[in-house]
Amino acid sequence: MVVQRDVAPEDVTKGIDAAVAVNAAAELPSEIEAAVTASPDSGIVTAGERAFRKCKACHQVGKDARNRAGPALNGVYGRVAESVKGFNYSDAMTAAGKRGLVWDEAALAGYLAKPRAYLKGTKMSFAGLKSEDEIAATIAYLRTFSESPVGVAGGDASAAAPETAPEVALDSSVLDIEGDPEYGEYLSSECTTCHRADGGDDGIPSIVRWGEDRFVTVMHAYKLGAREHPVMNMVAGRLGNEEIAALAAYFAALED
Repeated sequence: MVVQRDVAPEDVTKGIDAAVAVNAAAELPSEIEAAVTASPDSGIVTAGERAFRKCKACHQVGKDARNRAGPALNGVYGRVAESVKGFNYSDAMTAAGKRGLVWDEAALAGYLAKPRAYLKGTKMSFAGLKSEDEIAATIAYLRTFSESPVGVAGGDASAAAPETAPEVALDSSVLDIEGDPEYGEYLSSECTTCHRADGGDDGIPSIVRWGEDRFVTVMHAYKLGAREHPVMNMVAGRLGNEEIAALAAYFAALED
């Protein structure tokens, strides 16, 4: 059983500020950074799967993963904190998500090392992983369950999302809309606030050179709630069919 102690408001605020500051500015230890981007034959993902056994009492990943004492961790890499539907987060984690904490390498490394020091008021009772090797391997393993496993165990940009989103079945009339790339460029500023236009991956998956059907289908999956991400659900929900088609045409034509 996880017991959450009472947390003074000032402790929550300090913890959140520290977490968001680390997320925005911290540099990874060189050992972790090198290991997370290791070559496919390094065995880092296998090591991460072993290390994750320490987490399995509370967290699940993979097919049919469910929330337990902790939230399911499919897609955690690159995700905004406090965004798994149906999980009862601590006040500290809820506030951290609202303040912009994203689970990239730096944030995950800090949290996995010392959860309660990294975010005061967290429900997570686990003391933390002791070695940088275990932390790096665990991050690499978790990335294989994200939409952007680039640089981990042979992942590449084409694996960032499926060609179609099986969660939704779109009418052919939606997929047949011919998008205007110039209009898409005009609309793209909100997208490129997070997704890099040069195709780079800083913890948020690249959407450059996606096929147009793929882009349209994934965006409608977010729009309809078949895919869950608070920011993407909000952004996609504001877009009409013509606007989604225009963005698809623009990003499909970009050179990475």
